[in-house]
Amino acid sequence: MSEASDGFRGRHVALLSAGVFEVPTAFRRISAAIADGDFPLVLRAIDEARSVLDETARLAWLSMPEGAASGGCR
Repeated sequence: MSEASDGFRGRHVALLSAGVFEVPTAFRRISAAIADGDFPLVLRAIDEARSVLDETARLAWLSMPEGAASGGCR
């Protein structure tokens, strides 16, 4: 397997991991903090969720085949 293919596979696995585990966990933290009425924690959880979503978006862009974004995306 080529080095470029290994890099793509690594990004794809990281993207799947983020989608399956990290993103839902980030939103559960926000929900739990709201339910607890811990508003400083809500704000911290939102900041953490932003970071998770930013990284997930970065991985998605890196994982997208060339030319795939030309169909009306960004």
